[in-house]
Amino acid sequence: MSSESNFDIIIVGAGPAGATCALHLMNSGLRIALFDQNSFPRFKLCGGAISDRTINAIKRLPGDIYHDFLIAVQRIDVDEFQVIDSELKKYLIQPNKDQYGYIIDRMQFDKFLISQIQKNVKVNLFENHKIIGIREHANHISVESENQTYTAKLLILGTGAKMNFKFNSFKKIYCNYKPIICYEKIFQIDIKDQFKFQIVPQMFYPADLLPCYFWLFPGTNNKFVAGLGKKIIKGKANETIENTFERHFKSILSMVRIKERFYEIFSQGAPITIWNKKQRLSGNRFLLCGDAASLADPVTGEGIGNAMLSGELAAKSCIYLFDIQKFDSKQTKIYDKAVFKRFGNELKRRKLITKLMKNKNIFNFLIKLLSLNTKFLLKKLF
Repeated sequence: MSSESNFDIIIVGAGPAGATCALHLMNSGLRIALFDQNSFPRFKLCGGAISDRTINAIKRLPGDIYHDFLIAVQRIDVDEFQVIDSELKKYLIQPNKDQYGYIIDRMQFDKFLISQIQKNVKVNLFENHKIIGIREHANHISVESENQTYTAKLLILGTGAKMNFKFNSFKKIYCNYKPIICYEKIFQIDIKDQFKFQIVPQMFYPADLLPCYFWLFPGTNNKFVAGLGKKIIKGKANETIENTFERHFKSILSMVRIKERFYEIFSQGAPITIWNKKQRLSGNRFLLCGDAASLADPVTGEGIGNAMLSGELAAKSCIYLFDIQKFDSKQTKIYDKAVFKRFGNELKRRKLITKLMKNKNIFNFLIKLLSLNTKFLLKKLF
């Protein structure tokens, strides 16, 4: 960790968005600092499913990072997955070869990205470094930790859905976000090493969770992951997320019938900020990436691919802003334009789909169509 306190760019949050941004900037000649309140590896609520968007984002990282990813990160190929509609009808979905994906261990994946940063002395990494406040000044941004104040000309926020520090400009944007509360448990299968536990990734859509769902995904090293997302309705008495999980998990286990003994090794609840509507992703001397920008997919909740892509676009915007030496909100808007040009229409379309999914009859019809014509719907509609 560097003792330096003055930087060109400070990135807060070292998840996929922040780490990707740092990796794309490491050869820019700019002084970069990357902060995270945790040390890695650390647990992150995530089913572990990554799409081709994530893989393509890794391929675009500098150097041999993609090659290192293939060697270092355990993954399970996803050639098919099962969707169970609100009437418990099962549909096997088999995407095209160009729409591939994997199941990965999120702790291992995030640690891998951090290890790539640690190889490069051009990025100052501050792990286990809690930020308590951010202040805007005429010529810089100051970032306050518990022990020291750091300054930069530009700030990148990749903090995820939670932001446990004061930053007034972000609060004005965050008030428009509509988080989904999620809860997840990881289970270890109690079988001998020579046996391999396998299940097809499954997504259950009970009527009371729509447009969200319950997931049951295989994990690496004979684990499986179960979790759900749930919309919180204001003014209505809501069942606790833990009780909702247990109720559905018990019902799902009776259908899946996992024969092997298993035991829980971890559980956690957390919000995810899915995309709701077009809004500012930047301001005077700051850009928002990943879940901090509410860029998670409205249909699936998958956020890694969009987070990494937004981190990449943020890095390109940073280089432009330093070239012109202007960091006001009029100039940082170039980042907003890049994000919405790249996948704004896609997010808008998928948000519309979630509105249709609230009606169980419409949702069941869409899933039936998907099973009959996977190629068309995955490419054109989804």
